[in-house]
Formats: sequence, C-alpha cells, structure tokens
Amino acid sequence: MPEIDVKTCTVTVCRGSYGAFLQAWALQQFLGEQNFLLHIKKKIDLNPYVGIRGKKLLPFFWRFIAFWRYLFRKRISSFYELNMLKLSHRYYSQNEIIENPPVADAYVVGSDQVWSNELMFKHLKYSWKIHFLGFGTPDVKRIAYAASMGTKEWPATFTQKVLPYLKKFHAISVREESSVPFLNSIGLKNVAVTCDPVILHTADFYRRYFHYAENKSSDCIFIYIISIKISLNMQRFLIGKNIVFCENRVFPTITQWLHSIDSAQAVITNSFHGTVFSLLFHKQFVSLLSHEDRDERLLNLLKKINLEYRLLNGNETKEEIEEILCRSVDWEHVDKILEELRTYSANWLRNALEN
Repeated sequence: MPEIDVKTCTVTVCRGSYGAFLQAWALQQFLGEQNFLLHIKKKIDLNPYVGIRGKKLLPFFWRFIAFWRYLFRKRISSFYELNMLKLSHRYYSQNEIIENPPVADAYVVGSDQVWSNELMFKHLKYSWKIHFLGFGTPDVKRIAYAASMGTKEWPATFTQKVLPYLKKFHAISVREESSVPFLNSIGLKNVAVTCDPVILHTADFYRRYFHYAENKSSDCIFIYIISIKISLNMQRFLIGKNIVFCENRVFPTITQWLHSIDSAQAVITNSFHGTVFSLLFHKQFVSLLSHEDRDERLLNLLKKINLEYRLLNGNETKEEIEEILCRSVDWEHVDKILEELRTYSANWLRNALEN
C-alpha cells in the first residue's frame, strides 16, 4: 500500500499498558513517516503532602517518597520500545497545546478508550478537550479513527460538553459497533466502524519489527490478567499446567510480552489487546469477563469472528474451561474476517485523510 502523503498528528493514550503502546505504535506505522504523536507529560508534583493551614510536613522526606512513587508508576513508560515512537515536542498542559498547537495537515484521535467518559474525568479532567481535538486552526482536518467510548453512551452532561467539538470533525469512526446508535442519536451521521490499529498489521509484521522469530515449541499457558482475580475453577484447571504469569508487579518488555503470546500453547487473558494478539498469532485462548467497559469491546470483537463462546463469565467448570480452551478454531475463517476488517479500515482512514 502506498505511503500516506499527509502530515498527521495523532492524539491517543499510549502509556500504562502493553496494548495502549502497541495500538499507538501500530497506527503510527500505518500513517507513515510524516506522522507524530502529541507528547503530553504532566509535571511531577514532588511535594503533594501539605499540613494544617498549608504548612508543608517534612518536605524533603515527602519529595523523596513522591519521586520513588513516580518512578514505580512509570513501569511501561520506561521500556526501551517507547523510543520507537515519533513524538511532538513535549507539552505540559492543555493550555500550552491550545496556545501553540502542533503543525499538521490533519489531527487523528484514536484508538483505545480515548473517548471514555470515566478516563476523561478521573484521569484527564484537565485536558479532556485534547481528546476531542479542541485545538488548532479551523482548516486542519479532524478525524477519529477507531475511537472507543468505553461504554455504549455518555452521560448527558459529558455529551453536552463534547458535542460542539465533535461537530467540527471531518470524519468519525469508532471501534465498537455498539457506539454507533448513540452517536447517531446526538446528530453525528456517517459514523463508521473500523478495527483497532493493531489489526491493521499482520502477525509477521510484528515479528519482523520486534525482532524475534516465531516459536511454536512451548507448551506453556501464558496468563495476562488486569485487575481481576481468577475464579476458583480456573485455578483448579491450572493445577499442574506449565504457566507463564504476567503479574501486576512483573513487567516484561513489550517485545517479551509479544513473544510470550506468540510462543505459548494457549493464552488466558481479560485484556482486549491480549485477545487481539492471540487471534493474530493463532493461539488457543479464553477471554475473561472483568467489568462492563472491557467486556463490551471484547464481545464486539469476538462476535465478529464467531468466537464469543471463548468469553468466560467465571462460572464455567474445570471441564468446561478445558473443552473451550482446546476446541479447534477455523483460523482460515478468522484470518479472512480480520483481513476484511483490515482492508476496509485502511481504505476508510486513507480516504478520510486524502479527500
């Protein structure tokens, strides 16, 4: 496919998890050499502990503690693979971006949960306008690619805030089909459904760029779980199995994480992107229900390829888990559906940028 000859600036969430980084990197790879990511970095608050009437308590001690907490929370951000991303100069606030916006022909927001009401208010409450491209000159194209809302609809107050910004978009696509009726209901027409950016590329693309060879020899089950406990029956199923566990406090590099999925005999995960890479690498897998936001995106994806039976609710018996995990998959059919999604999505994005 020919190079996209448009200078683009991408707004996304690329820190905090393997999937977040990989979807940002995958979209940048598709958009080509002229793409760069908007680089937003909060200033470190090294003195957050304040005593009565504003008097600081042991300022040096708390600076030291806050600094180490900051380093611990960087986790994924400290991985060397982040050097693979092409970034804008560093911005520290929403006002800085509005006053001195990045120069580009088009701004692209996506993918992952960039339009999550919960994310906007809990974690990005001072910069939510950035995710709705509320900066730059009127002539810059504003495009949403595979944006995820996290839920089927937004609260009325949030909708009222963001709708004026959405009406300025040149083209909008979302990742989950369940988002389309709501967006249509608030006056946004021609909303497309496109695939997550990681699906824009094939399994061999990732093996080549992350420099490892395909390895089918492992008999391990790779487990990647985010913020939930494994059911008792699942624990019983795993007894005696060869397990590689990616724990909350153990962080392999992104390359090692990909290779762990690619070389495993099977994958157990509640991660959307863990599920996606299981599909790309043709792994036997099960996806675990965790909470409504994540379940919605997993269900949307698995329904498209007729594998929704692999989404477990935690009530399955040990024998049922074994049967589902070992049930054969028509990978030719899965690849066909993914290729159709890949082709449609790539053409949609290219047309949005060039027309």
